[in-house]
Amino acid sequence: MMNWIKVAQLSVTVINEVIEIMKEKQNGEK
Repeated sequence: MMNWIKVAQLSVTVINEVIEIMKEKQNGEK
């Protein structure tokens, strides 16, 4: 269970970083 929770937290962190990068790219294009 602990390992699964750690994996889930890492996945959320990576997704948040990707979303921020996508927002920055969209703002840069505009």
